[in-house]
Amino acid sequence: MKFQIISVRDPVWSNAENTQIDCVIRTSAYPDELPFTASPNDPETHGREIFSRCVSGEFGEIRPYSRPLHKENSNTSNMLPQWTLALPQVYGFIREANIENARNSPRAIGLVWGAMIESMLNSFIDNQLSLKGRKTTSLRYRNGNKCGFTFEGRIDGAHSEGMIESDLRDHFHAIRRIRNACAHEWQLSYENPNVKELAADFNILKSAYDPKFQLDDFESLIKIIFSQSCCQIMIYLAERTASQKDS
Repeated sequence: MKFQIISVRDPVWSNAENTQIDCVIRTSAYPDELPFTASPNDPETHGREIFSRCVSGEFGEIRPYSRPLHKENSNTSNMLPQWTLALPQVYGFIREANIENARNSPRAIGLVWGAMIESMLNSFIDNQLSLKGRKTTSLRYRNGNKCGFTFEGRIDGAHSEGMIESDLRDHFHAIRRIRNACAHEWQLSYENPNVKELAADFNILKSAYDPKFQLDDFESLIKIIFSQSCCQIMIYLAERTASQKDS
């Protein structure tokens, strides 16, 4: 059923592994607030969306998991999605990024999420090459030249070798350019012509979301669109890694 998410509040990790988030939501389908557990593997789009938006810090800092006093009867580790085991650093990334989002610093959000995405891409590429029995230094451009270890080179090399699709390559480059602006520009607003040019990159990232987003200031774009994009890409790469390990 399609409905609008009106509000989300009080997010808290619902297990020790940080794979689900308990929160309270209000939607257009029902007048009262309801408890909800969001998961990145929810079969419903709204469940995955709420998880991603909570992780991005849109609804405040996610409170830590508190183990219940009673003994649990089931083995919850058997219920964890396999991708959490394939690249376990994802949740370390997410926890650290959530701290930065809670501090409400657009520059810190851009730098931390950008660094995480670069690290995640490197891990993904190394895993892909390892599956093929190749060294991590052997990634190449389409012309046969080695791509090196720059963020830009690794993105293009991964695309050249068929590891990532064209749209994901474009998302990576948009994230890279926004991250670089956070590192090098002293004025992070659209009053700065160099930052204004990033509008095209934010439009690339927004293309993966509901077009209802009508955000036009740098701070909101980086807190919501940028961080959500990074979160979803990290989970996507982890899922890809998990599926390949299972095959």
